[in-house]
Amino acid sequence: MRVFIPPRHLYQYWVLTTKGCNLKCKYCFEEEKIKGSKPSYKLEDLVRIIGLHNPYAVLGVERQSAKNGVVFTGGEPLMNQEFIKEFILKTKGGLRLEYVLQTNGTLLNKIDPYVLENLDFILVSVDGNQEIHDRNRGKGTFDTIVRNIRGIKPKYKGQIAARITATVDKDFSIFDSIMALKDDFDNFHWQLETPIAHSVTEKDRASFIERYRSDMGELVDYWISSLQNGAVKNIIPFQSVATPVRNSGLRCGAGTTLVVVDLDGECYGCDTMVGDPRARIGSIYEGFETERLSFQLAMNCSGNPLTCKDEVYKEKPGCMKGCAGCSWEESNEFYCSTVKILIDAAMSRKDFINDLLDSKKISPENVFMGRIALYTEQIP
Repeated sequence: MRVFIPPRHLYQYWVLTTKGCNLKCKYCFEEEKIKGSKPSYKLEDLVRIIGLHNPYAVLGVERQSAKNGVVFTGGEPLMNQEFIKEFILKTKGGLRLEYVLQTNGTLLNKIDPYVLENLDFILVSVDGNQEIHDRNRGKGTFDTIVRNIRGIKPKYKGQIAARITATVDKDFSIFDSIMALKDDFDNFHWQLETPIAHSVTEKDRASFIERYRSDMGELVDYWISSLQNGAVKNIIPFQSVATPVRNSGLRCGAGTTLVVVDLDGECYGCDTMVGDPRARIGSIYEGFETERLSFQLAMNCSGNPLTCKDEVYKEKPGCMKGCAGCSWEESNEFYCSTVKILIDAAMSRKDFINDLLDSKKISPENVFMGRIALYTEQIP
C-alpha cells in the first residue's frame, strides 16, 4: 500500500457497472460486450478510496456545494442496476457525492424508484432524428427512448441531457437532431465521430464541415431565442465557450479530475483507453494519481477553448494518434476546424448576450455552464 497524497481536486469517478450492452451501435469503441459481467472487487474498497480522495475532507473544510461525482457507466449500466442501488445505499449521507447515470435509455422504464430518486443527472445517448438514431443504434430504439424519458419525467427531479453522436454522414445535421429532441430534453451535448477511424472520405469530411458551419449558425440563434423567450435550452458547448475557466487541464478531465474504475478495480485516466497501460493511474487498492496520464496532457490547449490553436497540437502529434488510433494530421485538421466553427458561432453573438446580461433580461445561470456540463467533454 502506497502513502496517500492529499488530492488537489474534486474527482469524477466513472464506474463501469458492466461491460455488457443490449445494443450494437455502429460507431461504438467498446469492442468487448461481456454479457453478465460485473465488478469483481468488493464495493467497500471503492467506497473507501472515494472517501480518502476528498480534498475538503483532508483539509477539514466543510463545503456543502463541493462534491465528488460518480458516473455509472458501461456497457449499459442499468444491466447491473443492483450495483448502482447498493453503492448509493452505502454512500448516501456518508460522502458528499453527485450521482450520474450515463445510459442508452432503453431500460429507463425498468429503473428502480430509489435509484431514480437519488440521481442528480441522467445522460442519455440519443442521436435523433428517428431515422438517424435507428440507423446508428437499432430499429425502434428512438421511440423506446423517447417513451421512457416521457415516462420518468413526472417522477424525476434531476436534469436529463441528450448526448448526441454526430456521424459524418451525408444526411446528418446537429441542428436537425436537436430540433427533433427539443420537446423532451433541456440539455444538449454532442460528440463527433472520429471520421478517420471510420474510413470517411475526404470529400464527405469536407461536406460535413460546411454543414457543421451552417448548423452552428442556426443553433446559436435558436439558443439565444430560447434564452429570450424563457424556454431555456442548455446547449452545453455554447455555454462552455461562454464560461471562463481557471484550470489548465483538458476539459474532459483527463489528467486532472477523471478517474475511470474498471470491473477489476484498476483505474484509468481516460474512458476511451480503459485497459491501456499508458492510461493506468492506479487502482482502488493502491490509490491513484491522475497526473500519471502525462502523455495525454501534452495535447492540452490550456483548458480554454478560446485559446485553442493549431500550434498547440503540432508539438506532440503522438498524443492524438495514440488516443484515437488515427492519422494525426487529418484528425488535427478535422477537429481544429470544428472547434473553430463552434467558437466563432458562439463568439459572434458575444456582445448581444452581454447586453442581455447587463440589462438582466437573461440570467447568468442560463448562459454559463451548469454542473451537468462537468460530466461531458464540454467542447466536442
